Amino acid sequence: MKVVLISISQDKLDQVSSEIKEKFKVETRTIAVDFASEDIYNKIETGLAGLEIGVLVNNVGMAYEHPEHFLDIPDLDNVIKKMININILSV
Repeated sequence: MKVVLISISQDKLDQVSSEIKEKFKVETRTIAVDFASEDIYNKIETGLAGLEIGVLVNNVGMAYEHPEHFLDIPDLDNVIKKMININILSV
């Protein structure tokens, strides 16, 4: 199978892509986006154009940094927005 990797860091994507190519001798493609943003889906669509997707592994997710009562989280509105974009919208 060919592999498409999507993550926030192009440097890490390049490293993992290279490792997969060397170890498994498969074609890889990378797309660098921040799932906390809402305007990434056109870039992903363009990066996936022409591909037949057979398997999707969605490993993107976030929680707040340490155990805390939800309403006591600093900058709660921003955290909620990020959590929705990353944990729900990405799916």
